[in-house]
Amino acid sequence: AQVARSTPDALHHASDSFGDFELRRQITRHVQEWRGVETSPEQIVITAGSGEALELALDLTCHAGDAVALEDPGYAPVRRFARARGWEIRWMHNDAAGTCLPAAGRLPARAMVLTPSHLFPLGGVMAPARRGQFLQLAAQTDSWIIEDDFDSEFRYAGRPLPALAAIDRAGRTIYVGSFSKLFSQGIRIGFLALPMALVPLARRRLKREGTRASLVPQRPLARFMEQGSYMRHLRRVRRRYARRYGVFMHETAAQLGAFGQIARHDAGMSAVLPLPAIIPDAQAASTAAKEGIGCLPLSGYCARMGAHNGLVMGFCATPSREIPGIIGRLRAVLAQYLQ
Repeated sequence: AQVARSTPDALHHASDSFGDFELRRQITRHVQEWRGVETSPEQIVITAGSGEALELALDLTCHAGDAVALEDPGYAPVRRFARARGWEIRWMHNDAAGTCLPAAGRLPARAMVLTPSHLFPLGGVMAPARRGQFLQLAAQTDSWIIEDDFDSEFRYAGRPLPALAAIDRAGRTIYVGSFSKLFSQGIRIGFLALPMALVPLARRRLKREGTRASLVPQRPLARFMEQGSYMRHLRRVRRRYARRYGVFMHETAAQLGAFGQIARHDAGMSAVLPLPAIIPDAQAASTAAKEGIGCLPLSGYCARMGAHNGLVMGFCATPSREIPGIIGRLRAVLAQYLQ
């Protein structure tokens, strides 16, 4: 309403293919203060959520015949997008230090898509030494790192490590962020912070093809951030989610310990319950859904058949008082497979 009264043209007139300048300016300030990423409004591209941002980043860096490196397990839409483009995929598995470097091949991977601040979907953070190895590899092979910082706002203890883009001195990292986790999927606003070397290429591409990002919410979101309302909302939501996370971890340890132990990372909006092989995760998730319990099979995030078996469980949308009962119902579902 404020924007409609003061600058109504901002709601329907796109003056820049990169998106509303005021929103790009606020995003610049936010990622500098929150994640340590030094950038400028000229390097920010507004997209229709993080999905389009990841696709745009890959299209800017990869061409026919290139190889891309993706995490396994990882974000399935990126996997499908890479396959549709016909790129060779190098799978990056994980160990105690986080995502492992891609195996060497005929050609180095042109782009590496990483979630270093919160490994998706397993959780955890990439160790500082491993981060340095990825940055060194990108610089040596003239490749790009696409950093998907999808939920860095939601840490419930301690301070997060800086974003990978914040420590990249060679300008090889594309930073991807989103507002969907803080508001809703319906807002469909994400962004890229591009290295300066990619800005002219992005300008040419977006001038030719445009973006799917809606213009209407951009200036209101910029105003929301400028007034300080965004950070107040973030602090309020993080406190609420932290309480729910505490209840969730207590109840899963107390009620589901016989099936598996959830690693405590004090971050994120979901967690993974590893399951024994006797309980197939896809079947368990399907049975749970019939009981009104929403969880996803971990195997669905994997490229390798049988690499992981577990349930990906979200907790942020569930009031704390309801969590114990839901976990109890899930325990009853899983117990059926042990009889």
